[in-house]
Amino acid sequence: MGDGAFHPLLNSEEGKRIIREALKRSILSFDTAFSYRNADTLLSSVLKERQIDRSSIEIHSKAMPVPTIRDKALTSLRRLNTDYFDTLMLHWPSNETLKYMATLDDMRKEGLAKNIGISNASLSLLEKIRDKYDKITIEEPLSLIWNSDFEKKKELSDKTLTYSPLGMGILTDKYLFSPPDDLRKNLPSLKTESFQTLRERISKWRDELKAKTEELSMAFADKMNGDTIIVGISSKAQFDTRRIDLPEDIFCEMRLLSERITKETGEENIFAHHRN
Repeated sequence: MGDGAFHPLLNSEEGKRIIREALKRSILSFDTAFSYRNADTLLSSVLKERQIDRSSIEIHSKAMPVPTIRDKALTSLRRLNTDYFDTLMLHWPSNETLKYMATLDDMRKEGLAKNIGISNASLSLLEKIRDKYDKITIEEPLSLIWNSDFEKKKELSDKTLTYSPLGMGILTDKYLFSPPDDLRKNLPSLKTESFQTLRERISKWRDELKAKTEELSMAFADKMNGDTIIVGISSKAQFDTRRIDLPEDIFCEMRLLSERITKETGEENIFAHHRN
């Protein structure tokens, strides 16, 4: 909620209302980052207000490597009013990823993070990291418009955090058939031939299963069996997205199309970020 590039930027009171609603619904796992502006302090404020025991929740966070990932992580801990992360990750790969992973590992040994990992890594980079570290968490976008080597990456990781199951809002009834006039329209995935095929197939599946596009999208993410699905929420109504079971034949077709879309982008990740 502190980064408005791909979704509504909530003010402080709106953000707190969303966090309170999450706690009310027994959602106890939160994803944040140093760069998400006031997200850390909003989360900390509500946890203190509701007298939530720190050990009852999970806080997964990320930091960019430059100029110093350690200083950024320590700043986030102060904002969060906690002395450890459940998971601390390198937010984006860099030219010196292994050096920064060593810093995170030192912080794990110091008790500042229970687990360490990397967000948005290519398969080849993850293989290099896994050669040096036994326990690694990965955070990956995973949706019908992005499915890059997920099952192979899952085998290399100890825990998977998957985010943006609705493709940053594209994979909803509101936006799928008329992409909005914002930064999302520039995603490479939306320019592929297979994405156009996906739009046609979703029209059929919606009628066949009497389901909304977002329900189909969430069902696909569920069936991919990541450990934790991170869903961005900007309104209370979004908590009520119905969870449905996908027939195996539809799921298999979805997975094939998502793999084709990913391959047709010719990019290592959904944001066309190549540094590794």
